[in-house]
Amino acid sequence: MSGGGPSPEIDSAQRDDDGERIAARDVASEYASHSPPSFAHRVVRAALDQPLLVLLLTGALIGLGIWSFERLPVDAYPDISPPMVEVVTQWPGHAAEEVERLITVPVENGMNGLPRLRVVRSISLYGLSDVRLTFEDGTDNYFA
Repeated sequence: MSGGGPSPEIDSAQRDDDGERIAARDVASEYASHSPPSFAHRVVRAALDQPLLVLLLTGALIGLGIWSFERLPVDAYPDISPPMVEVVTQWPGHAAEEVERLITVPVENGMNGLPRLRVVRSISLYGLSDVRLTFEDGTDNYFA
């Protein structure tokens, strides 16, 4: 081949825009002159050297995650209301004032001494008494 410049097959050195040869850097010797490799570099190097070990550890981590996920007690809609008991009493044919005086007030007085009781609310209607007892958070529903 005759011609102007060197052939790319013969001269594989890099050249700049003016066609002058760029000195090749020895990256390995530059790296060796710096500080020792970091922890992250050593981990990546070990992972690249041991792909089977990385695969086994990844499988074990995935298996542990699936096992933990299955044991996780999560409700889609958790119940955040406090424990509540409702006492409904019927006395057909009697006025609301009679139901309140003879049923609602005695039920309220009887329930007032319960442990961990927070709120007592009641309503008296024609022939019906409704007393709602709200307990503190953490009270066992069985004992409320």
